[in-house]
Amino acid sequence: MLKLSVRDGVESSLQNAQQRWPDGTAVWLRYVVMNDHGIVLDTCREHSFQLGLGTVARGLEQAAGTMRQQQCARFRIRSDYVFGEHGSPPQLPEGTLWIVVDAQLVRTRLPRVDVLFLRD
Repeated sequence: MLKLSVRDGVESSLQNAQQRWPDGTAVWLRYVVMNDHGIVLDTCREHSFQLGLGTVARGLEQAAGTMRQQQCARFRIRSDYVFGEHGSPPQLPEGTLWIVVDAQLVRTRLPRVDVLFLRD
């Protein structure tokens, strides 16, 4: 996956040392998915999901995990990380190697951590 930052986002001390959001973080993402010829395959005004659960395409989840809040970025992702090895005919024929995703990370919410204090 290749990433080109179009607009920097807000830096957060909540991202870990590798600049990734921890698993369980809820993210809200706007995106446009295109084939390598610029033809739009999918678009979403605001899609929310939790990182690390595998509920969205692997490439989209990995891309969102590397973004800062309000960052706009263009990603070049192997098509099998988004649509699987068989593509998404007819827009994305089998054997297509790359897709382009323009994305904006609108907001995030860290997973809730329950703290239990034990007393002797």
